[in-house]
Amino acid sequence: MKEKDQIEFDEDIDKYVKESETSRIKFYLISIITFAIMIGNEIQFYSNSLEFTVIGCRNITSIDYEFENTMNTPFSTVNTSNYSLSMCINSRVPQCLTKLFSTTMPNESLSFSVPLNTNPPIKNNLNNDNNNNYINPFPSSSSPSSSLLSSSSSSSDNASIEDYLKIDLSFIYFSFSDFLIILLVLFFFQHMMYIQRVRAHQLFSMKFVLMKPKNRKLGLGIFLISFFLMFSIYTFFKFFTISEITYDVSLITCFENDISLLFENKLQTSILQILLNISIFFYIFKDSIQSIFQEYGNYYDEFNLINFTESNNSNRSIEKLKSLKYIQSIQVLNAIDKYVDRKYSPSTPISNFFRKSVFFSFKTTMLDFLPAIKEYYELNENHFSYVINLNNNNNNNNNNNNNNNNNNNNNNNNNNNNNNNNNNNNNNNNNNNNSYDSIEITNENSRLIN
Repeated sequence: MKEKDQIEFDEDIDKYVKESETSRIKFYLISIITFAIMIGNEIQFYSNSLEFTVIGCRNITSIDYEFENTMNTPFSTVNTSNYSLSMCINSRVPQCLTKLFSTTMPNESLSFSVPLNTNPPIKNNLNNDNNNNYINPFPSSSSPSSSLLSSSSSSSDNASIEDYLKIDLSFIYFSFSDFLIILLVLFFFQHMMYIQRVRAHQLFSMKFVLMKPKNRKLGLGIFLISFFLMFSIYTFFKFFTISEITYDVSLITCFENDISLLFENKLQTSILQILLNISIFFYIFKDSIQSIFQEYGNYYDEFNLINFTESNNSNRSIEKLKSLKYIQSIQVLNAIDKYVDRKYSPSTPISNFFRKSVFFSFKTTMLDFLPAIKEYYELNENHFSYVINLNNNNNNNNNNNNNNNNNNNNNNNNNNNNNNNNNNNNNNNNNNNNSYDSIEITNENSRLIN
């Protein structure tokens, strides 16, 4: 190798090793920040799911008239085609949910949050048994004729929104738990890929190229399918949570009648929050895949490496690879296994286990990793082969195959020649037989004439 090429090659090695040693803090810092953003966005999603903005009421029906008659309160004339939020609130809501609506009237937009509790609704002991699932909206000192706007002042005696909602929060807990599991799996995968890249860098400092396992594509495919299924379940439960909470809130009743509130649609905001987390998912996943399987793929993938040597005709590319040798991942594990058993006490099996798990843990530092590989190489040099030999062997095999094909063709030609000779001999024999027959006939004719 030329001196200039050797210097450039050594500089590349130094760069890779330097990256593997100093980028660990950056890697984990980025991971922590991205995961914190995802968790914060997820919390915001559930906060948005539990926040409801009242934007109107459904059109009045015969049930609503029954509701008004049951309340026995003088309401103003209601236009069924223009049943506004103010009309809904003024005519019905404050008498059932006095704590909820405490703003100045008339407002065409009111908001409230669903409480994170699972307390059962309060029983109504003042009504008959048929109505015991509904709370008495009036305190003992109030009556239906009380001022609707002043009813909020006596809200301490009245029921609050918590007393009416029957929300099943198990979907929220399950969905958020599924989200946390996805984060853990994603972090483990990202952490594992990063460690493998670091080990490959460290081996490259000794001019060893780490071979990828043959089942890497299969394992990656299984991971992608599993991750897709987990993410699909996670997304499904997020949308299901929204619809379930909205449905439960819409079941608020008072005197056996639906309050009939209309809520602002949260679907658009929720979709934006989901897309934000999806984009972060892909950013994290793309970073791990791109940096390992593409940026350094030409050095670690045997097929890409052969193509690399064939497509680059420059002597520098060939000479650069002549000093590189392949090392299988199983050989790395064998080297570390023997080194750890010899150097460290067997009384610490847990620590030794993580020291041996060099592709999953940083317990084995560079001070142990490189000497272990060096010792293994000195004792088992025959287990390592030069990278450039793979390409040469392939060429030799191709040449041998071509020679074999040529020999086969020559043999076929010889066989054809032999067949032709045999045919000629057969023809000559036939001619000779015909001659003998003709001679015999001539002799017989001559005898008869005589």
